[in-house]
Amino acid sequence: MIHTLQPDAVIENNRHKAPLPGEDLQGFEQDLPGDNTTGFNETQIFGLPIQVCMTINDHWGWSSDDQNTKSVRRLVHILVRSASVGANLLLNVGPTPEGEILPLQAERLHGVGRWLEHNGSSIYGTRAGVIPNTRETVSTRRDEVHYVHILDDFSDSISLLGVPQGITHAQLLTTGQELVVQRKGNDKLVSAGAEQTAVYIPPAARNLFNTVIELR
Repeated sequence: MIHTLQPDAVIENNRHKAPLPGEDLQGFEQDLPGDNTTGFNETQIFGLPIQVCMTINDHWGWSSDDQNTKSVRRLVHILVRSASVGANLLLNVGPTPEGEILPLQAERLHGVGRWLEHNGSSIYGTRAGVIPNTRETVSTRRDEVHYVHILDDFSDSISLLGVPQGITHAQLLTTGQELVVQRKGNDKLVSAGAEQTAVYIPPAARNLFNTVIELR
């Protein structure tokens, strides 16, 4: 009925199991795709376009008592984890009764913007990555260019599974600095898709929020 009245309307409703006929996308509210910490999201992804709806603190609207504003690091991680599974991110802020964005929220948004100024090509216009996500890394891609987002620094190098065989070059996205790539595994592991690819990242080149490696 909605599409009959408004053919260009986009219909989203996450408050049930499988999407209903006529719905255009699957939403995840206050959760990343596949998670259900809130108790009302479906963990299964059904193949529709995906949207993550997240608040910058704990409320959809303005609340004078809400001091739980997410850090820039956390917001960047939500953004890249959403992009890594092909999801759009809808990030909510709560204007005051006067219609103003709180200075702290504006500061956090500007922080994400500064990160995007240098790393936006790993987010804008990309699709879900083919390199499997881990606790430490997630990936996005644009055609045959792959972007690995390093979210936690467990060691001086990262070990990746599922890197396409044609990849021969790695560099830091922000500076173009070339990085050493090592393939580890025998022919049996390669044929099973279990070959490991190790990339060394100099500690001084790490980003405070998320270091991005470009693979070609």
